[in-house]
Amino acid sequence: MSDRAAFLGLVLMMAVTPGEVLLPIYLSSATEGFWALGLLTLVFTAGTVLGMTLLAALATAGYSILRLERWARYEGAILGGALILIGFLVLAHQH
Repeated sequence: MSDRAAFLGLVLMMAVTPGEVLLPIYLSSATEGFWALGLLTLVFTAGTVLGMTLLAALATAGYSILRLERWARYEGAILGGALILIGFLVLAHQH
């Protein structure tokens, strides 16, 4: 596999995965064993389904009162902060 194909595969995986922020926690837990990884998978699945269901219900109900568009300009900073926080959590878990 070429470097370009590997890079494009990683970018594609991150683009289609709704929980890419959680990948470091998920991958670092692989050393804990099969059952821990399975439990983590179930928790992430439940969280994703519940989160998507809640957001779809809010959108369907017409919750324009939340005014989420004002947070759109901070999306990069919020995602960056979440990634940094997860990095610290992974470091604390390993040591």
